[in-house]
Amino acid sequence: METRKLPLDLSFPYKTKTIVNIKIPEGYEVESIPESIKAVYNDTIGYYKYVTRNQGNMISTVATFNLDVSVIQPKDYPVFKKFFEAIVEKDAQKIVLKKI
Repeated sequence: METRKLPLDLSFPYKTKTIVNIKIPEGYEVESIPESIKAVYNDTIGYYKYVTRNQGNMISTVATFNLDVSVIQPKDYPVFKKFFEAIVEKDAQKIVLKKI
């Protein structure tokens, strides 16, 4: 929804960290990898940090999501929506390998 009349109740504050390690198969190399970012919601209320590293034949991604509130007020919803859209967009980016 573009706007809300009622608060968005997420039930509880939320924190999660996802770590993914990928071994690049022999005969392949990284063509492209998502850039690392940090998106912040309302200064200190929440953040999303996405870090990628390519070392040798390993790719490592760490995604950390932290939201210190459980209720998003209608007046804050447009900013929260943009914040969450940025998270979804970043998570949809792909790691591309090419055969060498």
